Amino acid sequence: MLTSRYPPAALVSAIVAIAGLLAVGIGGFLPWVRSGLVVRSSFEIAGIAERLGSRAYPILDVMFACWVAIPLVCVICVGLFTLGLLRSAAASAIIVSLLAGTVALATYVLGSGGSGAVAVVGTGPLTTCIGAAVALAGSVGALLGRRGGRPSGIA
Repeated sequence: MLTSRYPPAALVSAIVAIAGLLAVGIGGFLPWVRSGLVVRSSFEIAGIAERLGSRAYPILDVMFACWVAIPLVCVICVGLFTLGLLRSAAASAIIVSLLAGTVALATYVLGSGGSGAVAVVGTGPLTTCIGAAVALAGSVGALLGRRGGRPSGIA
């Protein structure tokens, strides 16, 4: 398990990364867009966008289809952390936090200030973005803390 194999700094950082990953996963289910009186999560928006299709940019169809896997990837990363596979977990968490955080931040920044019939709700994107930042910091800290011992060059 994680507690017996790694230094305390790596353990604390892994716990921080796990908390961030949970926030990323939960943030996807929170409201992202308000359309009239209806609020929709990021997964509902991705499903709508995927059904509408994008002939001009087929990569968007792939991205919308992959977005629904974000919570599953977060759960896999948490499982890897708890199994003690620190490098694999941290590398995966860094990738998912960069991707989810970028989408959440872009959604929030580009959609903020909208007061029309369709507007971005800050709850979901902000939770996802903050969770991604925490997961990124925790994962990098876990990788650096795993090295243990004294830094080289210090007597």
